[in-house]
Amino acid sequence: MPLSVALIGFVIERQRIGRARGRALAVIAAGVVLLVAGQGRLDGAALGGAGLLLGASLMWGGYTLGLRRAGLDPIGSTLLVGLPSLAALGLMMATGMVETRLMTVPLAEILPFVVVQGLGVGVVSSLAYAAAIARLGPSTCAAVGSLAPALAALGALPLLGEALTPVILGGIALVTFGVFRAARA
Repeated sequence: MPLSVALIGFVIERQRIGRARGRALAVIAAGVVLLVAGQGRLDGAALGGAGLLLGASLMWGGYTLGLRRAGLDPIGSTLLVGLPSLAALGLMMATGMVETRLMTVPLAEILPFVVVQGLGVGVVSSLAYAAAIARLGPSTCAAVGSLAPALAALGALPLLGEALTPVILGGIALVTFGVFRAARA
């Protein structure tokens, strides 16, 4: 994502990328390449998945810069994202476009999802991200956000029993170092 923010900022807002930040972004990119290469085979499905992730990164980078440009406070930006999404989902459920068993599942089974995905991911993370962009700026937030693949790889070790190869460990180290350098640049 830091590469996406830098690219969009350069193309749309004509923001310069300083040498120190450029070197840090290059280190992050090298780390991501190692993380992808460490997955083993790079067939069409893997490359297609990587392409989807890059597209998502561009979308997230656009959201990050747009959020800063909008000048909304964290609550306003969270409402701007959340309420239309809730309305669209409600409409799709009411018209049958989306299959749901929401009314037939006991509340005790739904409650953990409401708390984690609804409040945690939907509200708290949106508020925290908007506040971070307002205080740290989009470039720093994007750099710190690039730790997500490295953290996911580290989390896969105890949670899924996956092995971390030396290539993946090298990728994690490069991404982490690049994030540190980008945040200081």
